[in-house]
Amino acid sequence: MAKVCPYTFENTCREDRRISLNDKCRKIFYNVNAWEKERNPERRVLLEYFFGAAVNDELTRAMDEQVSFTRNLRQWRKGHMTLEQEIKLQASYAYDDGFSQGLSQGAYEARVEAAKLKINLRIQKNPV
Repeated sequence: MAKVCPYTFENTCREDRRISLNDKCRKIFYNVNAWEKERNPERRVLLEYFFGAAVNDELTRAMDEQVSFTRNLRQWRKGHMTLEQEIKLQASYAYDDGFSQGLSQGAYEARVEAAKLKINLRIQKNPV
């Protein structure tokens, strides 16, 4: 039989349970599958919402709005990151293209300079 009761955990040493962090940190878990057995009406509505039921009060309505907002924000971030990645990729392509063009231009200029040197050498060998 499923219990709703909270399961409370605190930070203690695994090797020696007498040693506690005393950090006042507690983790409380509820079995949302047994939400129907909860006696506190406010907690029951909350557990029912966590179980997957529709919004039933102001608290769950506010929570549901925040969940929707966060989901939409996540989708926006995902799209934004995709756009940012695309921009970086296009910049990388542009850099590569520019580098290739620079190499081609450099090779062209080197051939022009080599041709000028040949012409100058011929002129020096055979002055007019």
